[in-house]
Amino acid sequence: AGVSEALLIVAPVETVKTKCIELDMPFIKGFKHIIKGEGIGGVYQGAFATALKQGSNQGLRFMWFNEYKRIITNDGEKRITPIMGLFGGMSAGCFSTLGNNPFDVVKTRMQGTKAAQYA
Repeated sequence: AGVSEALLIVAPVETVKTKCIELDMPFIKGFKHIIKGEGIGGVYQGAFATALKQGSNQGLRFMWFNEYKRIITNDGEKRITPIMGLFGGMSAGCFSTLGNNPFDVVKTRMQGTKAAQYA
């Protein structure tokens, strides 16, 4: 599911967003500019890196939360309270973001207007 999401939604949106920021263009105008100059492939630039980033992000988040839940509930002997679930989700999000940052930097550079220098 994470890879499908990355390839169908995240990669094109992130690529267009990154290039629009670098070109100082609004999203729709930037999208048209990319299609006209690079074709549909320009929208999917860095898709593999995006899939890796999304996969690692989800994997780290689930790993952290499951381990957190195991420790907090003493291997399922106690119920997790809503506030502890909230804290677990927040900490899992922080952990996945920190662990995933290097992938995100590479992905963003591969999606930019100067991506050829990283190929």
